[in-house]
Amino acid sequence: MALPNNATQEQKNAHYRSVLSAYVDAVNREDVNAILAMYANDGEAEDPVGGNWNFKGIEQVRQFYEAVAKNKVRLRLEGPIVGSKSNVAAMPLTVTVLTLPNVKVNCISVAYFNDQGLIRKYSTHWGPGDYPDDQGDPTTKMTS
Repeated sequence: MALPNNATQEQKNAHYRSVLSAYVDAVNREDVNAILAMYANDGEAEDPVGGNWNFKGIEQVRQFYEAVAKNKVRLRLEGPIVGSKSNVAAMPLTVTVLTLPNVKVNCISVAYFNDQGLIRKYSTHWGPGDYPDDQGDPTTKMTS
């Protein structure tokens, strides 16, 4: 999944869209190795932005996605994956945690890519008001 050195921005955006589409599929399959293949070795994952789940380096990122798989997180794309005029792409998602019945989180996920087209940082933006108030913050109930 590497980008050629002379890729145009249009080619980069197509690559970013492809990676994020494959990412959604890999999360839904609980395929941690496929997810990690999309990341740079110094990659980061932050979910949600400003929360307690901030993982740096491929081994910490692995731990995060192992918890995602263990909790049976499912992603549903709610609109187009959009590129940019830089190394960033974003997508609107609904996140369901099958181990937490009736919890759905609306979020925007943003991926920052390195020059090779690998994810350098993946951040998910959501907070109070983006999940059912009576359920509380889902991250406090998920097991690691």
